Amino acid sequence: VRIGGNALPEVFPDSELEEEILVLNNSWTLKFARGGPELPGSIQLNELDWITKLGDSRLDRFAGLMRYENSFEFSSLEAASNLFIDLGELSSSAQVFINGELIGTSIQAPYMLSIPKKVLRQGDNQLVIEIATLADNRIRYLDRSGTPWRIFKDINFRSLEYGEFDASDWPISNYGLKGPVRLLSGN
Repeated sequence: VRIGGNALPEVFPDSELEEEILVLNNSWTLKFARGGPELPGSIQLNELDWITKLGDSRLDRFAGLMRYENSFEFSSLEAASNLFIDLGELSSSAQVFINGELIGTSIQAPYMLSIPKKVLRQGDNQLVIEIATLADNRIRYLDRSGTPWRIFKDINFRSLEYGEFDASDWPISNYGLKGPVRLLSGN
């Protein structure tokens, strides 16, 4: 089975996806759970995109854990024998919670997880997707601002060319959830 040009991982060896049940294209709440150099406040997103594309320069230097929250109505629990959540495009691994229960961690494309029917409720369901950034944008910011961060005592921290390490010219990496996030059914 192929989705978006990618073969499904081995966790779905006998599954055949039949139908897109729901696309979560309503408003999302993005919260910054922990990290720095500062924690931005919650952001309402009408459309999913990389945090570095949201027009807030603080997000170009953020490193930490982000939490995307949404809710969806679901009424066809009996209709599909297998249910899946497709996270679309995202920057790194993601942990997915439905109604407070961890349904799994997705670490590579296609970012898709099986949804146990027992976690779903008829009607309103709460979805949380947690994504952690890497530290490269933060390190870039620290070197650009002249903030000391290399506090190693017993290490010779050098660049690949064995010169002075400097990340100030690194490009900004895109982080977050770009989506689209979809619910799929299969056999």
